[in-house]
Amino acid sequence: MKLLPLALLALLTLVVSACVTVVDEPATAPATSPATPEPTLAVPPQVRENPVNYPPQADGERGTAMVQVMVLASGRTGDSVLVQSAGSEILDRAALDSVRQWRFAPARDTEGQPMDMATVVSVVLRP
Repeated sequence: MKLLPLALLALLTLVVSACVTVVDEPATAPATSPATPEPTLAVPPQVRENPVNYPPQADGERGTAMVQVMVLASGRTGDSVLVQSAGSEILDRAALDSVRQWRFAPARDTEGQPMDMATVVSVVLRP
C-alpha cells in the first residue's frame, strides 16, 4: 500500500523535472534607450505659507480636508485634487481654493535642483 504513494511522488517529481529548462547563457538586461534618467528625490516639498480662508457661509462648520497638490519647481501650486472631504461641500471648496494660494519650498533632487512633485496636504477649516 505504501508503494503507491511513493510511485506517485516519483512520477510527479519526474514530470516537474521535465518542465524545468536549464539555460547556461547569462541573463542580459533589456535594452534601454539613452533617455535622461529621472531625478531622484532628496528633499520633499515643504509648506512656506498656508493661508486658509474660512468661508462665512459655512456657518460654524469645522472639518479637515486632504488635498493632493502638484508643487511646481517654482514653489507655486499646480493642479490640486480633493482626496478626502472635510464633510461639507462648502469646506471642500474652501480647502481647494486655499491650497491654490499656498507657497512651498519645492522638492529638490539629489543634485539640489528644484523639481515638480505631488504631495498631500491637510487643510484644517474652522471659524
